[in-house]
Amino acid sequence: MLRQPSKYTVIIPTRERPDTLRYCLRTLTAQKYDNFEIIVSDNNSLDDTADVVHACRDSRVRYLNTGRRLSMSHNWEFALGHVTDGWVGFLGDDDGLLPGALARLDEALSRFPCDAVSAAYCTYAWPQSGWTSDANLGVPLGNSIRYVQSRPALSAAMEGRTPYQALPWLYHGGFAQITTINRARAADGSFFRSQVPDLYSAIALACVTQRYLRLGFPLAINGASRHSTGSSYLASKDKGGPREQFLAEPNIPFHSRLIAAPSLQILLYESYLQSEFIHHDALHLSLNRQLALAYAGASIALRRDVLASCQAIATQNGTEFSPTSVEALSAVLEFNARSLRARGQSIARSVLRGADRAGKNVAEAAERADAILRDARSRGLSLTACKNIGDWLYHRFR
Repeated sequence: MLRQPSKYTVIIPTRERPDTLRYCLRTLTAQKYDNFEIIVSDNNSLDDTADVVHACRDSRVRYLNTGRRLSMSHNWEFALGHVTDGWVGFLGDDDGLLPGALARLDEALSRFPCDAVSAAYCTYAWPQSGWTSDANLGVPLGNSIRYVQSRPALSAAMEGRTPYQALPWLYHGGFAQITTINRARAADGSFFRSQVPDLYSAIALACVTQRYLRLGFPLAINGASRHSTGSSYLASKDKGGPREQFLAEPNIPFHSRLIAAPSLQILLYESYLQSEFIHHDALHLSLNRQLALAYAGASIALRRDVLASCQAIATQNGTEFSPTSVEALSAVLEFNARSLRARGQSIARSVLRGADRAGKNVAEAAERADAILRDARSRGLSLTACKNIGDWLYHRFR
């Protein structure tokens, strides 16, 4: 008996960003896949966002409006509440899907049944994004498909050994079945329990799955534009812009044991604490170890701010944190070794620089990335050799 194609829903939460949204939608409506719904969750925009959506004239596109301003997580929750079946994933309004992404995902799932999926993804800096001097596009050349055990993967992410994006999250090509998401809902029916919904989904789904599917090839493009909240929050101390707007909005309270800081590790630990009703602290994480990892991973520009936050968190929890402690210095050495490994592995990424080569928008970038991947597959290129180089550097200099 032939297997019926699975249903996929891609949700785009948005607010007053029609300049990037129109190109994100273009990558979605270009998918040659029928059992597919696109939900645009408009967070009560006051501009022409609705007009941009309706201009698609694609029956697969469904427009929702929250009716009032919500926080990011509450907008995600609002949109998720309109999905009742199939697989679900989210994209930012400056992101996109690669051509044929859903067909390739469905083909993988037909061979490797599972409840959740994560995938490698391309990176694209929009022109005039503020994060680079010009547009650039990075395309990972992996082609692997493998099962990953959820609990060890979560432990590795919380210890900083692997990026949290390798967990079974709902962003940038990550998908989960709605029945799996329902297993991680709180008593009030909500799924997203943190201010950072994409990161929270990685922790929660890793806690309610035994294993998940990890795709070494990209399905999506992670776009960084002048609107990007995540890039602004973690990479800049500048006043104004997406970071300040995000912090000014009513939101889910940050966990009482922590203080919000421009640190990915602290945000990751916060999601772990917020999801404790699911995992009951199964990993028995140490606060001081998490602070050491946060300090080690801080950029030079933000290290002083992160250190102050770590010390304030330690004081709040009746302990101390010093950047010269054995734990902190050890974490810094480990972080540097992992960075060296990542540089070795980055050889297996094709990088295009400049808008003329990388694309003037995410839809053009998706086409360029697809051409690169098709060429790499035709020539038999893979990530394996460069991964081995990176691993050797890691073990040699750690």
